[in-house]
Amino acid sequence: MQQINSNRKIESVQARVLLLVAGLLLLFGFSSHALAAKPVCGNFVCEGNEARTCPADCDAPPPPPPPPPTGTESCGCGTGLSGSQAAAGRRYFRELVVGSNPVTKYEVRLPSNYDVSKTGGHPVLLYLHGWGGNERSLPAPFARHGKNHGYLIVTPRGYGDGGNNSWNGFRSARLNECPVGHTAQDCNAGPAQSPSTCVDIDGAQHNYCYDSCKDNNGECPKWDGANGNSNTFGASFDGDYTCYWTTCLDSVAQIEALLNELESLYCIDRSMVWVSGCSNGGMFVYELAKDSRTSARFAGYLPQVGAPHPGFSQSPTAEVTPPRYFMGFWGQSDETVPGMANFPELFGTDVALDTNFNGWLYRTARSITTEWANMNSTTTEIPAPSYYDANAYSSSLDCSAWQGESVGDAEIVECFFQGGHSCPGFGDMPKMMWDFAESHPNTGVPAAVCP
Repeated sequence: MQQINSNRKIESVQARVLLLVAGLLLLFGFSSHALAAKPVCGNFVCEGNEARTCPADCDAPPPPPPPPPTGTESCGCGTGLSGSQAAAGRRYFRELVVGSNPVTKYEVRLPSNYDVSKTGGHPVLLYLHGWGGNERSLPAPFARHGKNHGYLIVTPRGYGDGGNNSWNGFRSARLNECPVGHTAQDCNAGPAQSPSTCVDIDGAQHNYCYDSCKDNNGECPKWDGANGNSNTFGASFDGDYTCYWTTCLDSVAQIEALLNELESLYCIDRSMVWVSGCSNGGMFVYELAKDSRTSARFAGYLPQVGAPHPGFSQSPTAEVTPPRYFMGFWGQSDETVPGMANFPELFGTDVALDTNFNGWLYRTARSITTEWANMNSTTTEIPAPSYYDANAYSSSLDCSAWQGESVGDAEIVECFFQGGHSCPGFGDMPKMMWDFAESHPNTGVPAAVCP
């Protein structure tokens, strides 16, 4: 009897202990899962409320970043923006800061198959707006084609310091004396045989003087007509007229910074980065091709209704490899940037006059493409261009090309479409441009510089 009572007391004590433990578990919210959980070492995470039992996590420095990609994938492949910041088929607006220059914006349009971890990355088309445009100035046919054919389209905004947004790829006036506050490059660019790159055909003395172009007196450089210089129509410059019409800020540095940022944020195929532009944007394409900061970054160049002023050579400097892949478009009835000489008796066969917008002078299409062909020539004298069949894109195109042994691996294409100063000049222009691009990857991609 005593043994039975003793056993009952023991069972009663055990029951009370179990109830006490159960109560403590309920009080502190423990569960069997929580009791089994232990700090995880080796994940380099050290939260403020966890036990300091993982020296590898709490005391050691974080692991080193992964090495730069060895192929043509950008640094952003696998580590760039994703989710709501970079969803396939969407577009995003971002700000770009370059030194002390004004903040600009750019738009990124991602293709419908965009994948931040895509092996090899996605191709890119950089599209530069015309004078007065902005990051939204992308024609719908290009937007649709990029979205449906797997490449990003990026549209930056040029600087608009005191004027319309523009791209500075050249100085548009040549001066006898360089004003204080300007470099020799500012004043000596342009044709040596002519005092100006424009002709004041309507006598309005248009003056698009950007803040960045002004000297210490707050003025843009001007021509002094006292030395007898005159424009082609015989009217003397009176010292109040200037041909400057773009920003004087460094637009090449802006594009260089943009490319660096794009490679960091997005998964890009660095061997397939192309640049196109309309009008002023098309003119700036030529500067990107010959500047050592950007020339190696692009596989090729696709300017539309844009050309440099006469006197501005497209030949790159010694440290720049001549660009090999070029497809340019001009409108047959374009009066703003004509592709053919329209006053040969006044300016010669390599210069065309803008008769629509105050008489700026531009190089003709043939003078440009011939120079590009000469840069790549493997013979003493290059042959004439051959017929380029573009009937698959438009029956109204008139195209010529330099390709074959005489220009090595290069392909230089010149096309005229039936139309004026417009982008795109015809319906299948985006397809024609991208078909050309896809056959010419950049084989000289520089090493990636990951942030």
